[in-house]
Amino acid sequence: MGYRSIAMAAVVSIALVLAPISSDAATPKTGASCTKGGVVAVSSGYKYTCTKSGKKLVWGAGKKIASPTPKPIASGEPNPSGSALESPFSVCELQDTRKVNGSPNLASSFTVNSSRVLPTTGEINIAILPFDFSDYPGDGDPSTLTAAAIEKANDWIKAQSNGRLKYNWQTTNKWLRLAKPSKFYNFDEHKDPSTYAQTEQAMAQQYMDAADKTFDLSKIQVAIFIFPKSTDGIPLGGYSHGYTLNSSHGPIKPVYFGGEFNFPTSMGMSDIWMHEIGHFQGVAGHAPGNGSPWHIMANQFGLARVMDAWDSAILGWLDGANLYCFDKAKFTSTATTIQLDSIDGPRTGKIAAFIKVNNSQEIVIESRKPGAYSNLPKQAQGLLAYLVDTSVTNQRCDSCEPSLALDKKQFAYYLRVDNQSPSRGMLQGFYGTPFDLNELANEGESFTYGDIHIKYVKFGTSDQLELTRQ
Repeated sequence: MGYRSIAMAAVVSIALVLAPISSDAATPKTGASCTKGGVVAVSSGYKYTCTKSGKKLVWGAGKKIASPTPKPIASGEPNPSGSALESPFSVCELQDTRKVNGSPNLASSFTVNSSRVLPTTGEINIAILPFDFSDYPGDGDPSTLTAAAIEKANDWIKAQSNGRLKYNWQTTNKWLRLAKPSKFYNFDEHKDPSTYAQTEQAMAQQYMDAADKTFDLSKIQVAIFIFPKSTDGIPLGGYSHGYTLNSSHGPIKPVYFGGEFNFPTSMGMSDIWMHEIGHFQGVAGHAPGNGSPWHIMANQFGLARVMDAWDSAILGWLDGANLYCFDKAKFTSTATTIQLDSIDGPRTGKIAAFIKVNNSQEIVIESRKPGAYSNLPKQAQGLLAYLVDTSVTNQRCDSCEPSLALDKKQFAYYLRVDNQSPSRGMLQGFYGTPFDLNELANEGESFTYGDIHIKYVKFGTSDQLELTRQ
């Protein structure tokens, strides 16, 4: 029986040996009237006794019930829940320890920096701006074309944020005609901006000028550009770089993005939106495993389009109710056993474990299985463990072949299974990039980082792990 179960049993036992509880004892309050002297009631961890005060019967001052002492764990006996070693989650909220404080990299820690221009809880106002051109006129009702993607985005944010963030949408049923032909707006952010007909900021202003006639831009935090299907493959739109633009409602500084994936019914359109919005919420992303299929901030076209545990935690979408927090210093050679639900499923219960190694490093452990946003085949199911290092300035490289040496240059990288097998094979990631399946442990296998050993004891509805310090 775990500590929490023991505590619950002890509280029930206390309630059973107390005097009978009258009908008015459900919500006792000091000084409130009661009906029978000597009656005892328990509420919110306090014991109240009905006593006579003058001619009235009232509830006396509540006395706090002492918490039961948990059953000690015998030497060598695994801790069944990990609760005896669990720390408050604040212990695991690592801060930015990079030496270059002015680094342009997005946040990879619990330190909130200037890259977080969108809220992570509450509401975000989003406008889908459908633009067309004289040489590529729009076809159909854009509000109908975007309806399915909006519905997917709403479902995703409700599930991934645990209901802590909501999107408010605006769009229009007519295409917004831009002032110039499409060639003036062909923009690939990876090329030299001087090769284009106008600057990125000038292009962004023309987009906003076209939208200003239809939308109250002052109420918009995110602008998503979409274009006619006939423009697919042409780099259009732009990517916000903090420009202040003009509108009839005064200066605006919206987040906006477009790109090669122009049409709203393209595969994974809403996943692209979620990925880019995540960046503007301060998530660095692209690690662990840039381009890997495991999470949406590494690859919006991957097998799993969930926000991983680290990014979810720094966004405030997961906390101690869903995450174990352990301090390495408390571990011993005696195994601490924990149960872990899949992060791909409902975000209830414990779905990840954080192990603080030091003030800049933390190991994050996730169980991976099929779910609403994870189409994981059998060979892609199991246990992942990754190291987060908040002292590392990320060195993202989208065109590099993945390797452990390259991974270690990122702020987070997947640990490899102990005694890994070359025959385990590869998994296809972003644009066919192969990823080593030795990143994923199967039942009976383990990960080791320094003197921390993570053994994957049992695969099931809830996975069983053993954590030790060697």
